[in-house]
Amino acid sequence: MRVGILFPDEASFYGKMASEIYENYPEVRKLYDKMKISTKLDLRNTLIYENDPKEWNDTDKKLAVLLTQVALYRCWFDVYKTKPVVFFGNGVGVLSALVCTETISLKRAVHMLRKDNWALPRTAHLDGSVFMCSNRSALTDPSVLRIQRLSVDENMYQGIYLYAQHAELDTVIEIGPDKRYTAELQKMYERTKTVFAYFDEAQDRAFALENLYYRKHFNRLYAAKRMLGIAAATQNYNHSTDADEKIIASYLSMKTYVDEMMKKQSMGRDAFVSDYDFNLCVDQLKDILILKQVPTQEVQARILDLRNETAFDLCPSFAPWFS
Repeated sequence: MRVGILFPDEASFYGKMASEIYENYPEVRKLYDKMKISTKLDLRNTLIYENDPKEWNDTDKKLAVLLTQVALYRCWFDVYKTKPVVFFGNGVGVLSALVCTETISLKRAVHMLRKDNWALPRTAHLDGSVFMCSNRSALTDPSVLRIQRLSVDENMYQGIYLYAQHAELDTVIEIGPDKRYTAELQKMYERTKTVFAYFDEAQDRAFALENLYYRKHFNRLYAAKRMLGIAAATQNYNHSTDADEKIIASYLSMKTYVDEMMKKQSMGRDAFVSDYDFNLCVDQLKDILILKQVPTQEVQARILDLRNETAFDLCPSFAPWFS
């Protein structure tokens, strides 16, 4: 799995960001408490619970986003244990990428923000070389892990897209806070082989927490369970009863398989979902959607939501609805 991580700029700031993560992960609380003196911010009272009303200036917003991004990434990595091929960063997101690759310390990043000193190191080492480089030079050698600094305009999205294709990335995950860039990337490059997904959403405070709890990214069993949910939740628009038996048969086949895998998982046994079984679940869902005559727009919305949750690109499998 070749993964890229995307850190947005300070404009991704929002009130109570990462509050669910803070409340459920002691290491995040320790991180915020540890950095309270150097950042001069009590994020518990000013950001998480908003007990202490605060006027957020640009520097403090950057500091809050920096700590939030580092906390979110560390939680994500603890669950997925996946070493990214590349870190994309913009604005304060560049510093977050440098901290998360252990190129610089978090304290140094805080000091750089407080002093407004952006003299960043050119090279460092993390099982390979980490470079600060332009989009064009980044495209010359995708074999080493890189941090790529970008600017917020159409060229930024094109830069991410081109690098993702050149480096054959399977997924680019926007760590957050929020999903500032992902929606635009998905809109511009829906047909790319790289899946653009996100880890946090301002409109859903539990989004990141549920991702960690259910381990949604790259999880075939979770995706199969969600497909079963889609099969059950979609309305039957077919007024004829001729297809009812086939719909029920396909649904029961999916349910039997998912229930069996969930039982194995609960017993601590191997619940590996093979390519064959996963594709069979996809085919059964397709059959159900066709037999129910579900409108194209609804199918598209459900499959795109599933892609965002799981980081699996299922759009090609549902090509008739996306053509």
